[in-house]
Parts: sequence; structure tokens; C-alpha cells
Amino acid sequence: SSSVSAAEVERRRKISEAKKKNWKNPEYRTRVSRAIRGKASAAMTEKWKCETYAAKVSEGRKGTAPWNKGKRLSQEHKAKIRSAKRGSSHTKVTREKMSRSQRRR
Repeated sequence: SSSVSAAEVERRRKISEAKKKNWKNPEYRTRVSRAIRGKASAAMTEKWKCETYAAKVSEGRKGTAPWNKGKRLSQEHKAKIRSAKRGSSHTKVTREKMSRSQRRR
């Protein structure tokens, strides 16, 4: 096993401190968080294009009950959902997509 020199330890500590300082800056956090999210999203999108990966995940999930199976919504929760949805309608673009989808049937 190789040991790390004192100079290397000090160098890593300085880098760590600088990174911690950056994270206190909200603008930096937002910019980096967006970049990381974008990269992660692109990586997962690419991963799911692989049929063997999708099949493997699907096989592994078989027999696993959904997290919300058997749970019931409270009347209060249903009322909140109802009031949030009331008066809303699909956008013109969405209606067009739904129309095209129905035509293919």
C-alpha cells in the first residue's frame, strides 16, 4: 500500500477548501447543479437506449410491488388535487399530439 506525502495531503486540503467556498456561492451552485443534472440526464437517456440494459432492469424489477400499492389518498389530499386540476386544460400542442395518437389506432 502506498502512502500519500504530506505535500499531497496539504494540496488536497486546499482544493477541498476552495470547493467548499465555491458551494457557498448560490450562482455557482445553480450553474454547476444544472450542468451536472444535464450530464446525468444525457447519460441515463443513452443507457436506456441499450436493449440489454432495459431488459436487465425490467427483469430485476419483476415481482416488486410499486411503492404506492395499497395506499389510499386522504379526502383532504383528493380535494387538493381536485382544486389544483380544476379549470386547467391541455395545451394546443398536447391536444394535437393526442389527436395524432388517436388517429393511428
